[in-house]
Amino acid sequence: MENAMKTLVIFTLTIYTVSAFGISNNTRQDSNTFLSIANIRSPFVCGMLCLQAVRCEAVNFRAANNTCFFLDQTSTSSMLSETGYVSSNISSWKPEVAGHCQTKPCDINSLCVPNTSSYNCITAAWAQ
Repeated sequence: MENAMKTLVIFTLTIYTVSAFGISNNTRQDSNTFLSIANIRSPFVCGMLCLQAVRCEAVNFRAANNTCFFLDQTSTSSMLSETGYVSSNISSWKPEVAGHCQTKPCDINSLCVPNTSSYNCITAAWAQ
């Protein structure tokens, strides 16, 4: 019974989290990828990183190799059904998730890195 309860809690949290962040399972947006980052733990971390980049409008996450793809445009007509991918438009995320970077204070070629009391802007890999 205890294992069944744990499974139910995990399942419920997963459903809540997926719907709260507008994440689509087994879909991928066929849009311009301007940055890919390997070894990202989850689609949620991928989305949180995207929130810190002004240029990032959406993400694709490939679970097989834990790769996060930043997209600089979104389009509902460009959604493809593809097993093993997760997609999300960042506009569906609550800005507060980005902490001190929620107002996107850095320029388009920077990443905002929040800290405990403020943020730092660093030049992004795609701008170098």
